[in-house]
Amino acid sequence: MTISTTMNQEVVQSHAKTSLAVWAERILWASWIPLVLFTVFFTSIPDIHNGVHPIRHSTTIVQCH
Repeated sequence: MTISTTMNQEVVQSHAKTSLAVWAERILWASWIPLVLFTVFFTSIPDIHNGVHPIRHSTTIVQCH
């Protein structure tokens, strides 16, 4: 086994770990964003509703009353 072969294997293994981490991060963001948007606009929890009340009224899509 030569030095170049060893270095190539390390690069491929490192790239595979990075690729998996990137996909995991994308999946987490893709699930986190809708959850936050739903909580802000459609939840009936009083503290959250009162805290984001102006934001809810500034959008024409969501009516809270």
